[in-house]
Amino acid sequence: MKASRLRSIVGLVAAAMVLGVFTLSPVAAHFTTNTKHLGKHAWQQFIKQKVTQGFVRKADAQPKAYARVFGDGSGVDEPLSKRIGDARVHHPATGLYCFKLGFTPKSVQATVDWIGGGANRVVHATVAPNVGGTCGATEFNQASVRIVDPDGVAQNPQAFFVQFVG
Repeated sequence: MKASRLRSIVGLVAAAMVLGVFTLSPVAAHFTTNTKHLGKHAWQQFIKQKVTQGFVRKADAQPKAYARVFGDGSGVDEPLSKRIGDARVHHPATGLYCFKLGFTPKSVQATVDWIGGGANRVVHATVAPNVGGTCGATEFNQASVRIVDPDGVAQNPQAFFVQFVG
């Protein structure tokens, strides 16, 4: 009898602890009659915090320019390009492509067009000032793309897609 009574008391204490933790936790606020209001307020505070931490606005994250560049460096595939024409691409060396964009890019993303023979190729891309002297002391120093094989040997010709966020 004492053992069963002790188990009952332990069970009640455990249940009280669980309920106490549940009702006092921050998560419990979402189970009150003011759930909609608290959820909306919490979301607004979250967004306000993220905006003040310097997250990028949607408009700033869209590509300002993009293109499919021909592997021989002769230019771009016009229907697959925006704000990058033939005159904005320079191909000074095997596997190296340099860009003159007309704006300062914050980032670049490039990928090999594998249909055009890009199997087993690696793409490296960077924006100024990291371009350094790789593109020479020319006006085509705002960004560069380098295509190599898995061993790091420059490859040419190789078509690729590139996009710039500014």
